[in-house]
Amino acid sequence: MNYFLTTRKPLLIYKLYLNSFKKNFEIKYKNKKVSFLHLRNRKLPSFKYFIFLLSILVTGKIFDKKTRANISYNDVILGNHVISYVYRNFKSYDSKIYFYFYLIKYFYLAGCYIKTSLTYLKKYNFNCVYLDHLMYLNGIYYQIFAKNKKIIYSNNYPKSAYMIDFNKKKKIYYDFSNSSRLGYLKKNLTNAQEKKIEKFKKKYLKRNSKFISHMKNTKYYRLDNKSKLRFNDYQYIIFPHSFTDAQMVTGFSGFESMVDWLIFTLEFMKKNNKKAIIKAHPNFFKKDFGIISLWDKKIFENIKKRYENEKNFFFINKSVENLEVLKQLNKNCVGLTHHGTVILEMALHNFKTISSSKCPWDSRYKVSNNWSNVIEYKRLLSKKWDALNFHDKDDLNKTYYQYFLDNFSFNGKYSIHEIMKRSLNKSITSLKNNPKIFSTDASIKDISSQEKIFNKYFPVKKQEKFIKIFSNNIEEL
Repeated sequence: MNYFLTTRKPLLIYKLYLNSFKKNFEIKYKNKKVSFLHLRNRKLPSFKYFIFLLSILVTGKIFDKKTRANISYNDVILGNHVISYVYRNFKSYDSKIYFYFYLIKYFYLAGCYIKTSLTYLKKYNFNCVYLDHLMYLNGIYYQIFAKNKKIIYSNNYPKSAYMIDFNKKKKIYYDFSNSSRLGYLKKNLTNAQEKKIEKFKKKYLKRNSKFISHMKNTKYYRLDNKSKLRFNDYQYIIFPHSFTDAQMVTGFSGFESMVDWLIFTLEFMKKNNKKAIIKAHPNFFKKDFGIISLWDKKIFENIKKRYENEKNFFFINKSVENLEVLKQLNKNCVGLTHHGTVILEMALHNFKTISSSKCPWDSRYKVSNNWSNVIEYKRLLSKKWDALNFHDKDDLNKTYYQYFLDNFSFNGKYSIHEIMKRSLNKSITSLKNNPKIFSTDASIKDISSQEKIFNKYFPVKKQEKFIKIFSNNIEEL
């Protein structure tokens, strides 16, 4: 029996994803039919891993914040995946006891993931595997299966769905973050592509939130006139990220979490008497993001309380569109973000920015002043405005094109959401707001009842249409 290994069961919306990936594999490789095999994690790691876990505890490696993200076992990086998983829970920020409990627990589970991978490689015949949420512990599966030359399917922002055949010497993708990062285009855009992107940028300048999927349907508020009058004096504007979701999705930059990055930045500003606006991310106030938004908002409010008496800091603690704020800034104000798309927006308004090299696009694109570690970041923050670079126009256009107009991007013609939209003849907004369609909760007891509801809102013929289109439009990296 030849299997298609998967971390998700083929139920509800994942039934469509997985059957599309499976069909793509069967067509592309002219294989006989493959059957789904759901990955079940082992509950005990190997004895050798127990010894390893004990050693990183005794030597204190697990407590060293500067290096523990790079902790590895048998050439498999564990630290960044473990720590990202730890920070998914608000309790990890609220209590050191909880943090270290989860840290040790998830390092233990990492060993279980290693043993599970090796067991499946030994016991089962499979060439391909679907893995979701690679920034968390599934990233361990990813590394091991990649090095064992398996074909991996996944879907991670800012790309949509993609597959990688590791029989074809794809070592660059051993680092999971490179698989979802937008690659570097060596060739120039064609004249037709240039015209298309220039037209798009004009629309983006007017309201960028319309084109970013997770920003659509966000409720925005206006700034009061008193705030607007103050903004012209500030030297920096800081754009925080989610503090709990996917902390190292773009890789390790020297900061374990976005809280660490933000605190470091604010302490530098405070010490050097710099004036900065700190603008809350609109998603902190988005109710349909559930518990993540509540946690993010609470963490942001805790940071605000810590610094709100600093006369040089101004916190925007409500959902405000970037454009409204940017219009009030002086042109020498520098934008600071770890890896946000606000870099692209500020570039269109001709602002300089500073960001990590661990952005959703290739670091060779000169769209911001990049740093790759804490020392480089501090050096850039210390530079005067004149010493910082503006973006490169050609690189900015390429980044915009790949991010928003490429057929296989999260926003592209062949993205999961766009194909679903065409299959159901419904808008993206109505689809995303319908839990009957986007339900992924396969753990509920009465799954057959849930499947009936799903089939009602996504009829079988429409499902077949989706699978037919999607299976033929999965990007190969």
